Amino acid sequence: FYLYEWNPGGVAEHTVTTPMKLALNIRPNPSVQNTQISYSMSKAGSVSLKIYSVDGRLVETVYSGNRDAGVYVESIDARQLSSGTYFVILDVAGEQVTQSLVVVR
Repeated sequence: FYLYEWNPGGVAEHTVTTPMKLALNIRPNPSVQNTQISYSMSKAGSVSLKIYSVDGRLVETVYSGNRDAGVYVESIDARQLSSGTYFVILDVAGEQVTQSLVVVR
């Protein structure tokens, strides 16, 4: 399948093969404003992508639903978050991956 990525010079097209494992990537990190959360899934399933504060409070549900195997990119506006450290948790059919997100002002 293909992954399309918008950039100031136009739209870039990338051929992507089905990922081998569940993976999560956040960039830029630390973040000041717009942040991209990309993740790959090796099989279709129920997906939950959420951001939690360090005290365990749910801050934002970025995505919740079903997806096919593949690579996905979600954008968030980190300006809506207070400065600090957060945990981004990706859950696909009960398998979880966690990565920290640092927001700075």
